[in-house]
Amino acid sequence: MSLLWSLNEAAQQLGGVSTRTVRRLIDRGELASCRVGRRLMVVADSARSYVDGTMKPAHNQSCAGKVVQEVSTCQESANATRTGYSPVPIRRTGGRALRMSAASQLAEALALDETKIHNN
Repeated sequence: MSLLWSLNEAAQQLGGVSTRTVRRLIDRGELASCRVGRRLMVVADSARSYVDGTMKPAHNQSCAGKVVQEVSTCQESANATRTGYSPVPIRRTGGRALRMSAASQLAEALALDETKIHNN
């Protein structure tokens, strides 16, 4: 485990970014660096701290505990924001939709009586 990384090593450790990105992070003060002779080196611990500080959680922390307790409204609010959601399954027949099949699917989606639609 090394204390210092070259710009190339730091770029690889940060997910394969360019060395120019590493230089920008150094210039902004987000990564600590030091010179060893003529070489600019990145302090490995500062790169780790940078990654820890910019990481986002993989899930919604505020809803995670509520789901386990089964009192969550997080899923309900997520479902409420969906647009265009229909519980009716989509049937794909592989050909053009006929007027009657389209009417039947619409009636099913709207929970209408199909006989009234076809008789009109």
